[in-house]
Amino acid sequence: SLSEQIKLKNNLREVVILINMGIGYYRMKKADSALYCYSQSITKLQALKNTRMMLDLLKIHTGDVYFELKRYDDAMVLFNKAKLSSDTTRHHRNMIHARQSIAKVLMAKNQFAAAEKELLDCVELAGAVHLNTYSRDVYELLYQCAERQGHSTQAFDYFKKYSHYKDSIENMGEESRIVSMRMEYE
Repeated sequence: SLSEQIKLKNNLREVVILINMGIGYYRMKKADSALYCYSQSITKLQALKNTRMMLDLLKIHTGDVYFELKRYDDAMVLFNKAKLSSDTTRHHRNMIHARQSIAKVLMAKNQFAAAEKELLDCVELAGAVHLNTYSRDVYELLYQCAERQGHSTQAFDYFKKYSHYKDSIENMGEESRIVSMRMEYE
């Protein structure tokens, strides 16, 4: 697919394929290959117009690789750049993802108060545009953050909210599956 897009000189689709390859390598724990795909994508995107949101997402993906490699300072630089940029584009998914990633680094460095601040910003952003999967993930991190600090009451409250969103998302998926089966039956 990548070679076909190169032949067609379709730069944007070439970048998307490289990003997806990078994600695949990341999930297979092949950091060097993921970073290579991401760097190729960034180079190609910078030559294209109106790709700032994709660049922000690439910064986050690259930061995720650095986080897994425990290169927290490198990850934090990229996450902060993505946060600042996405705040100006107002792309909520990137705004939340960047803050969530920053919070993970802060939690890894035992800076729980700062992590909680980032996560509470995420809750507000996700709630404003009804991104329930992000709310679920953020409440799970808030629960872990409070638990690691020994704040059991607060951790329990966050866990209940996490469970609420998790159950709600699973129920929606089940309802969708049932509707699909009904339509197929009819």
